[in-house]
Amino acid sequence: MDEQLVSDTRLVMKLVSLGHAARNNAKVKVRQPMARVALHLRSDAEAAAAERLREPLLTSFNCKSLERLQDAADVAQVSLTCIHNS
Repeated sequence: MDEQLVSDTRLVMKLVSLGHAARNNAKVKVRQPMARVALHLRSDAEAAAAERLREPLLTSFNCKSLERLQDAADVAQVSLTCIHNS
């Protein structure tokens, strides 16, 4: 078993869950595409994992790009901010 892949997949599952919660909070349906998603990741290792599984993340978020936030203060109440075009 590839332990790195298992670890990366766990992180992606957590991020996707947070992303869906953020969409629900913002009342934005998953089928509505978004221009970008901004993530606050706790470490460079998490950022590397998100980069390795970038395409599945983009697909799960129905989003065109990911952005890493450096400061948690840039995020209002959740660890993931959904930004969509009006």
